[in-house]
Amino acid sequence: MANNNSQSFVRGLSSQTLISLTLGVLDIISFSIMSRLLTERDFGYFAAIVAVASIFSALADAGVGSAIVHKKNINNEYINNAFTICFIIGIIVTGILFISADLLANLFVDSSMALPLRFFSVSIFFQCLTSVNLSILQKKYQFFKMGIANIISLIITTILAVVLALFGLGYYSIIAKVVFASILTFVISKILAKENYSFSINRVIFKQIVGYGGWLMLSAIFRNCAHQIDRLLMPRLFSVDTLGTYTRPKEFMYSITQKINGILDTVMFPHLSEIQDDTDKLKNAYLSAIYLFGLMGLLLNFFFIFNSKLLITIFFGEKWIYVDILFKILSIYPIFLFWGRMGDIFLRSLGFTKYQFYLRILQLITSLIAVILTYQLGIEIVSCAIIFSYICVMIIKSVFIAIKIDVRINDVLKSAIKSLRITSVYLPLMGLAEIVIPNTIIGYLLQLTCFLLISIIAFIFYPNLIGKEYERIAYPLIQKVKLRIRL
Repeated sequence: MANNNSQSFVRGLSSQTLISLTLGVLDIISFSIMSRLLTERDFGYFAAIVAVASIFSALADAGVGSAIVHKKNINNEYINNAFTICFIIGIIVTGILFISADLLANLFVDSSMALPLRFFSVSIFFQCLTSVNLSILQKKYQFFKMGIANIISLIITTILAVVLALFGLGYYSIIAKVVFASILTFVISKILAKENYSFSINRVIFKQIVGYGGWLMLSAIFRNCAHQIDRLLMPRLFSVDTLGTYTRPKEFMYSITQKINGILDTVMFPHLSEIQDDTDKLKNAYLSAIYLFGLMGLLLNFFFIFNSKLLITIFFGEKWIYVDILFKILSIYPIFLFWGRMGDIFLRSLGFTKYQFYLRILQLITSLIAVILTYQLGIEIVSCAIIFSYICVMIIKSVFIAIKIDVRINDVLKSAIKSLRITSVYLPLMGLAEIVIPNTIIGYLLQLTCFLLISIIAFIFYPNLIGKEYERIAYPLIQKVKLRIRL
């Protein structure tokens, strides 16, 4: 049985990686095209709309999707009750946002945002229903089908957004993409899930779902508030244009980071839920996850920082090159997003959703304080302050989980430090390359070449530089590939 679980995990990880890479490439293509078609002001308005709507989006599935995945044994009645909850919540939340659009628009930006907010509210209802379909597929480890639903809707709606942008519809083109993507994803995932829902209300099951998912819903609200607090305040503290300038590089790296995080989250959550009662396995999984997430996050950090101008030129366009300093600052974010997401996976898998809610409140408070205390010092300092607030909460979260599963703090710290060993390789070499290589397109490509060469040499020929965990677990797979190439 354990062997079957491991095989399911590996197959799931492989298929989810393929799907996420495909989605990532499509997202980047879409990002690059839209960056050239729209202005900072368009992106500023869109960011403000998303910031407001995301608070309501947190209510979209009320944690029902996670409740389906977390429960070891589910039946048709449980799924029907889950669908009923999502339908009711979807109608209520969409209605509230639709009615309060004028008030919210005037509070955060201006009255012109009211109509697009109402349009955007439609997506929340369909996101709510879609969460049931996708959770059923995730429960069955059918990650490829989950990806197909997202890929098809992304391709169709990206084409739609580009056409609308060419016709001069500005940020409405991006809003249309989000709304129609939610509808398409619901339809396709419903077909792939092969479930026929019916409305059902069972008080016992309702209580079980709400008891688990309710705390997730509340924590999601505060998570979104914490993540969006900068966007909610910037139109008033700075301007809509400044918000567009700030969110574009942040969205770029956040999107890539979350795609990679999503691979691990989608596969790890059901896997950890199965071993939630096995303390020894949980301890080993936690320490390994700290190392794995830290290593991947650090690599992404370095990739963004040392190739910032090339990435901006290719995916943003030369008109965005002025955001290079801001881009480098925000490049620090990924590693802590990785560790933070890892903590969330463990909290959900272990059923600590109430404590996750408390941590979200803390994140919101610290982010709010960070923005208020630093907004007069400029957008770059605000970015640094928000990152620092996230780091503080992430450390508290990691320590809390370690205590709950009886892992020594020293072991957690050791795993984190091991994942950072490659800093001693990248910093001096890439730092020197940045000083010596000229700031031209050819120079940017040379820097990327240096980065890739250092990575290949370190990971393939000197695994001890990366760490013993990598050398013991991942490197044997690379050796097998090298042997097959020779043969």
